[in-house]
Amino acid sequence: MRTAFLTALFALALSCNNKEEKPKAAKTKTVYFPYSSSESNSYQIGDSEHVKTVLEIWRAYDRGNIERLKESFAPNISLSYPEQYMSGARDSILNLWIGKRKQYTTVQSYINSWVPLSTTDTKQNYVMIWAKREFTETSGKVLYRFIHESWKINENGKVESVEHYTSAAWQSE
Repeated sequence: MRTAFLTALFALALSCNNKEEKPKAAKTKTVYFPYSSSESNSYQIGDSEHVKTVLEIWRAYDRGNIERLKESFAPNISLSYPEQYMSGARDSILNLWIGKRKQYTTVQSYINSWVPLSTTDTKQNYVMIWAKREFTETSGKVLYRFIHESWKINENGKVESVEHYTSAAWQSE
């Protein structure tokens, strides 16, 4: 009986070992990519105020009054669309953009997601946005598009470029 008690006590002592197990160091694996980045590839989450600026511009576009937010843009801007690239003085480019908006009687955006990004090496600021837009043409035809945009924001918090990527348009059934 005494031997059984001592064996149990010894087993209990061994099981209550207070040694802290150190986490094993993660093995780093070198990954070789088939392409190298022409710009930065080192990002962190950026400033949410930049997202607010971009979403306010989206809302103004939906409502057809972009001109009220012209101060959100840098003095020189570029807008890149699949069918057109525009670059120059803010007022000239915004007038072209306003002209594009006038093709539609209404625009409604459905935002899927956004993320503010900042490069850690070159200190550039971006806002990425994904959405679906509903466009009603002046003829009454309603079209839909999926959209992804990359907005570059300068050090003063002003939009300096927008790259617009879009799906083909489709009509509701």
